[in-house]
Amino acid sequence: MLCKKTNSNFIYRIQIMKILLKIVLLLVFPYSCSAQNNPENYYNEGNRHSEVGKWGFINKTGKKIIDCKYGWANKFTEGLAAVEKNGKWGFIDKSGKEIIACQYELYFYDDIEQHNFSDGLAVIEKNKKWGFIDKSGKEMIPCQYDYVFRTFSDGLAVVMRNSEFYCIDKSGKEIDSNKYEGTGWLSDGLLDVEKNHKWGYIGTTGRVVIPLQYEAVRLFSDGLAAVRNNNKWGFIDKQGREVIAWQYDNVGWRFQDGLISVLKGNKWGFINKEGKEIIPCEYDDVQPFSEGLAKVSKNGKWGFIDKQDKEIIPAQYDEYPWGAKNFSEGLAGVCKNGRCGFIDKAGKVITPFQYDVVEPFSEGLAAVGRNGKWGFIDKTGKEIVPCKYVYAETFTNGLARVKEK
Repeated sequence: MLCKKTNSNFIYRIQIMKILLKIVLLLVFPYSCSAQNNPENYYNEGNRHSEVGKWGFINKTGKKIIDCKYGWANKFTEGLAAVEKNGKWGFIDKSGKEIIACQYELYFYDDIEQHNFSDGLAVIEKNKKWGFIDKSGKEMIPCQYDYVFRTFSDGLAVVMRNSEFYCIDKSGKEIDSNKYEGTGWLSDGLLDVEKNHKWGYIGTTGRVVIPLQYEAVRLFSDGLAAVRNNNKWGFIDKQGREVIAWQYDNVGWRFQDGLISVLKGNKWGFINKEGKEIIPCEYDDVQPFSEGLAKVSKNGKWGFIDKQDKEIIPAQYDEYPWGAKNFSEGLAGVCKNGRCGFIDKAGKVITPFQYDVVEPFSEGLAAVGRNGKWGFIDKTGKEIVPCKYVYAETFTNGLARVKEK
């Protein structure tokens, strides 16, 4: 059964992850772990629990559109962003105007993005109970739940009360009398649910579409979902029919670019929706295809292949905690000897290996870290926003979240 989530449990998990990461860095990159360019330091300040600095938003010229004055700020969704000030949450528009006053609580920190607007409603908390408001701030569904596990998508949300999960519609009505012990994500109109340690799928009306009979399941994508029985993974369609036999030791989360990663023994490859092995299971690790190329690992180094299994960029880049990224907007971030830059799809180095960390390009700009600070570069490597922020995230709809002391 999935248990009620607590802030203390989450903080404990974060601390364990930090300890493990430090051990890895000490083993792999001993020279950098006490230095300013330790990658962990760059991402620590993006943590919700970090009290260093305040959050705001800049545009793509680097102009500060919304002052850095919030303890936390979510990305904008549906025109509004959730922000925290003096321990209370509210919502602002893209001009920085406070549309819904900072008045709500936040006791559970493990999914901050839950507080974004989705399907016209946003999650709020009052007196340690959860409910939903609309964009005017009107409480549409009273604060009566112990937790909102999945905010609204396609008119359906998953809530928890008394350690049981169930589904509600936008009026707050329970669409299914069944109470579940676990739930996943809505995908292709189906939601994966668990009861008595078995998983299946329900539709948006609450009707069981695929019986709860599997050990584990994945999201539906391109009409198929991976499911596990007897410790082997196979694939079913939306009617529950077996399409690809149970034979894999592990699988990726979903089909991307028409392919999904599969594990046989201790090697990864890719299959298509017919179950044909397009890329043989010969790699130590793989990432999903993006823009026609997939990141693959052999002998501790990363490179890129195409869908014909042709090596486009030889495996030469570091298996680094924030190393080789998938291609985005024609470029991929890669690292060598603890320094990062960008290459194009021919493997040509576009920006020199001079950064401690890099993030994928989005809307023509990429967040990069150097000397303990974040900034942004364009696709020629020109520094558009100087590396001066404690933390920065990728651009979305013309704005990027930044944090400064």
